[in-house]
Amino acid sequence: MAMSLIDRIRKTENLPSLPSVAVEVLNLSRSPDASGDALARIIQRDPAITAKILTLVNSSLYGIPCHVASVKQAISMLGVRSVTVTVISLTLIGAMQDGAGKGGGRKRAGLDLERFWRRALSTATAAKLLATAVSARLADDAFVCGLLCDLGILATWRCARDEYGPILEEAVRSGRPLEEIERERLGLTHADLGRELLQAWKLPDILCQVIGAHHADSLDALPESARQLGAIVRSAARVAALFNHDLPPSELNQVRGECIKGLGISPEALEAVFEALDTQVRDAAKAMSLRVGKNVNYAQLQAAAATALASLTVQAEVERSEAARNAEAARYEVTRLHDENRHILEVASTDGLTRVGNRASFDQRLEEELSRARASGDGLGMLMVDIDHFKKFNDADGHQAGDEVLRAVAASISAAVAKLGFVARYGGDELAVILPRATAPRAAAMGERIRRAVEATPIQFTGKRSTITASIGAACLQHFSGTPSACQLVQLADRCLYEAKKAGRNRVAMPTGPAVNAAA
Repeated sequence: MAMSLIDRIRKTENLPSLPSVAVEVLNLSRSPDASGDALARIIQRDPAITAKILTLVNSSLYGIPCHVASVKQAISMLGVRSVTVTVISLTLIGAMQDGAGKGGGRKRAGLDLERFWRRALSTATAAKLLATAVSARLADDAFVCGLLCDLGILATWRCARDEYGPILEEAVRSGRPLEEIERERLGLTHADLGRELLQAWKLPDILCQVIGAHHADSLDALPESARQLGAIVRSAARVAALFNHDLPPSELNQVRGECIKGLGISPEALEAVFEALDTQVRDAAKAMSLRVGKNVNYAQLQAAAATALASLTVQAEVERSEAARNAEAARYEVTRLHDENRHILEVASTDGLTRVGNRASFDQRLEEELSRARASGDGLGMLMVDIDHFKKFNDADGHQAGDEVLRAVAASISAAVAKLGFVARYGGDELAVILPRATAPRAAAMGERIRRAVEATPIQFTGKRSTITASIGAACLQHFSGTPSACQLVQLADRCLYEAKKAGRNRVAMPTGPAVNAAA
């Protein structure tokens, strides 16, 4: 049955061939004389691919601070290999979209297309973020492996819909892992089928091997050179399963532990991956013109995990109380559980290093304050704070020194803001402050107050005393014509932060030109 199905997929006329642009790019990548100019000439012959590459490169997935206006500029900034992998990803997505059909609703005979693409982009984005944290040289291969992990699902559904449709429906109905049902019914999984198809398309062996192993019990069967990439992609698939409801939120801590143990990633770096995932998936979907439905963000996942944990704890304690039939003991346990649950929710919203809000609680609080400001007509201010020359502390005295600087700066900002706003760690050495009911002058004044507080904060580490400064970008609702989204408000404050650093650091910058169009 297994070999028969593989042969049908290889030979079927329903499956598209590898697009010509991808074939040319792959052939060029194998040439020792490959150049950026040659790659640019191939890409520019396809206006649709050119437009998608520029949209994707300018999205949050790549995090490039300046606008990339041409394919040549993208190649110059990212390198030939990175752009090559991007082209292959985009052309294969085009082929897969054509294979699935672009009209007629999001669900087709057992296959939920929006869910399929959401899972594929979540896996690809998580793989790129994880690889960037543990082995940056693998980031591009990790992205394309994650993107194509579930290609076997689409291929099998197209070639053997009568046999495969019921398998997809049983996975949804029963909640069992799809690959488990595939092994029972077919003798192989969509990972095996995807590997065979990609080999037929003559993609690099390492990509085919890793995709074929992402649901295997062990990575030992992979060549040693592919095992780290395989571990990254498998971890990304687990993370994507959490964010797409394939795993219950109660498994959040288990997946965290698997990633830390399997990849050697630090808890702080893993938190940053989780916090960035939803935004980058939405940006990638927009750049690739894919409909992915509504994602789960990290704040929602943490809240659901905390609720599930609290529910399990309450259930266990109530059962013990009923067994003992001691009403007084039961009341005591309920009080204790209430305090414990409150602590769980507090931990879920607090950055472990700095003890200010984390990125998930920042995103949730900003949406709440923006809704309140829209309803009341009050102002709302935003400050983005970046520690000047933060890297020198890590380079000179190690990451412990950097951690001490972050803790001290967060404490000084919290003291300066007091009850006038909400302080959170936005990511890395960047902190953010939300100022409810703030006008532009009040936001600027608070920015200056924070700047002076940071400058006055002494840092002592291993017997040395250091001075720190911070650059601050400030923005508020009155800088916009119309009501901006949370993302637009953050982006404007971030641009002002960039201007503050560009002007010499240790200063506050605010918009000075005409109002920004919130509808843009």
